[in-house]
Amino acid sequence: MTRIPYPSLDELEPDIRAMVEQGRLNVIRMMAGASPQVVRKLQEFSYCFYRDTALPAELREVAILRVGVLSGSAYELQQHEAMAQDIGFSAAQVAAIVAGDAASPLLDERHRAVMAYVDDIVRNVRAGDEALARIMAILPRDQLIDLTLVSGLYMTVARLLETSGVELDSVTLSPGMFE
Repeated sequence: MTRIPYPSLDELEPDIRAMVEQGRLNVIRMMAGASPQVVRKLQEFSYCFYRDTALPAELREVAILRVGVLSGSAYELQQHEAMAQDIGFSAAQVAAIVAGDAASPLLDERHRAVMAYVDDIVRNVRAGDEALARIMAILPRDQLIDLTLVSGLYMTVARLLETSGVELDSVTLSPGMFE
């Protein structure tokens, strides 16, 4: 049972109702309860990180998994553990990311740098000099800024999920959902 009720389909504008029906995910059902223009713009913003970003999908998923862990969001973890495996991570790599195992030989330097950077900004808001220098040595500016923004987006999503009490889904995200 959610702590904040989902909106009923009949109270949604037609395009938002279609979004909910097409997505079939509880997170989309909950987000549909926001102001219609916020729902539309949030979806557009979110989809940019799956279709229109310079940030590699694997680094996006490392970031989202770390945000999910640090935010205590079981929903975010469930969805993005599946997504990470769909884009090519092994279950062992996903487990290392979730555990924050920066020493894992299954992860490369980019993965480790993203983990350190995201952990820093989630915990401290402002990245420390070491984490920032390390990620700047690896990523071009556009990817770094996209990484920061996608991390912030999923911090927001985690807070909505946890505050509203969105239940886990039987359906998980897949890369094709963002086309």
